[in-house]
Amino acid sequence: MQDELTGEALDLFQTATLFVAAGLITQMVLWMRKHGRTMKARLHADLAAAAEKSGHFGVAVVAALAVAREGAETVIFLYGLAQGGELSALAFGTVTGLAVAALTAWVTAKSLARLNIALLLRLSSILLLVLASALLVAALDRLIGAGYLPPLLDPVWDTSLLLDDTTKGGKLIADFSGYRARPSLSELLVWATYWGVVLFAWRRTSRG
Repeated sequence: MQDELTGEALDLFQTATLFVAAGLITQMVLWMRKHGRTMKARLHADLAAAAEKSGHFGVAVVAALAVAREGAETVIFLYGLAQGGELSALAFGTVTGLAVAALTAWVTAKSLARLNIALLLRLSSILLLVLASALLVAALDRLIGAGYLPPLLDPVWDTSLLLDDTTKGGKLIADFSGYRARPSLSELLVWATYWGVVLFAWRRTSRG
């Protein structure tokens, strides 16, 4: 589809992909937080029902639908990352994530450490939400740069002396955290609104 779009249409498509990726990540984290405890039991129930009704074919359909859904979300997620930052940052994040996952699996299998799974899941959820906010800020950058969204005040402050987001290291941090050395007021307002809504939903899911 991207090959059929050019110019402004392509920019809008890529910007929309960033918003969709940010939304999918946020929805996934909040959904997992709310339903994570009952998900295993529900999965067993769905598989048992499928096996009883349609045998192995039903189980295969359930598995195929789950894989297809996760695969589609992964494609959108990775495409959003590629549009939000440089490919080098995407490659670094991918390699780092795979390395951490492999190390965690190895440590768990060898029982060299007693991992607090609940804490590990909470930290990974927070990191995913930070990444979602970074994709949101990247989409706002595109809208402001194209003139679709007014910056209101640009910049609100300048912290480039502390950490310049145009340097290699600064850009890597900016791509994965949403940090901006010279943020506009529009970006700050949307960023603050995002985190306000997420924290409210986070607390509601913990109570539920």
